[in-house]
Amino acid sequence: MTTVLAEYVQRHLLKQLKKKKNFVGFDGILRPRIKNGVEVPDTKVLRVYVSKKEPVERLSARDLIPRTLPLQIDGLVFGSIETDIVEIGEIRALTCAVDSGSIPDPKARYRPVCTGISSTHYQSTACTTNAFFRDKETGKILLGYNNHCAARENKARIGDSILQPSPYDGGRYPTDEIGKLYKFIPIEFEHYNCPFRETLYKLIRLFRQPKPNEVDIAFVELSVPYENKVLNGERCRGKRIPMLGERVWKIGRTTGYTEGTVASTHWNGYVWYTRGKAYFTNCILIQGDRFSQGGDSGSAVYTYGDNYYIGALFAGSDTHTIVCKYDRIEALGGVELLVE
Repeated sequence: MTTVLAEYVQRHLLKQLKKKKNFVGFDGILRPRIKNGVEVPDTKVLRVYVSKKEPVERLSARDLIPRTLPLQIDGLVFGSIETDIVEIGEIRALTCAVDSGSIPDPKARYRPVCTGISSTHYQSTACTTNAFFRDKETGKILLGYNNHCAARENKARIGDSILQPSPYDGGRYPTDEIGKLYKFIPIEFEHYNCPFRETLYKLIRLFRQPKPNEVDIAFVELSVPYENKVLNGERCRGKRIPMLGERVWKIGRTTGYTEGTVASTHWNGYVWYTRGKAYFTNCILIQGDRFSQGGDSGSAVYTYGDNYYIGALFAGSDTHTIVCKYDRIEALGGVELLVE
């Protein structure tokens, strides 16, 4: 039902929903309705996520999300889905940001390199190292990053320099170079902020629609020693998809160590980048105030208590964070998580 529902919404309802004011995304599985912050037992609804929940009287008729959505194909109605509107804020890629105290300091210079520390492209601002992977084709050990950090939203070139710490934290080329961009999965943008590029892609979209993204990921080949551990000394014990309601943690450049709760394992929706807007599918939604902020992009997220890697943090709002799943990173990136 999970896959069928997500595919149905994306094929038949997304075009209708994304025109609504404040629409951000939806959950790929039917979930209990939320009332006063608590799930209502014995209810099954389609959660529709919005950046801001507004009173009905402030919305035009065309911006109202119906309480029920008809299930129909080629005009044939075969049922309906009740909806539940959930506010999660506008989801943005988490590059750059404010400072926040943390011990040990993720913004310091580390040799050997580990995960959970400040590092990014030499022309970028500030991000966080993710996890170590083995390339399935070459056997090389690679360090994971977000595309929008190490590959600068598709603008970087293979072989570009990666610094640790990040430029915003004092990293300088070539003194603080730790490796070079090895490969990345391109981000498919649905809309561009640049008027010229948006006009060009409007024409292209007449013949080719952008594919949904599943990951925001890039890989770097290191030229300095590394240690496969997180900054706080913890080590990855394996990998798995977390359960709904499960506690998770991460260490990031800006907010350091934080904990949150898995709110969805099938989040689908829009992420705003510097270059434009991109649509993502099959991601993990983490709930937790200030679980992440700008500069935490790339942080590896682990299950609380047993340290299983679930994926790479890449976007969020003040209350929610988006994580791309480990299995999609491995499959699309042609890599395997390095567990030692």
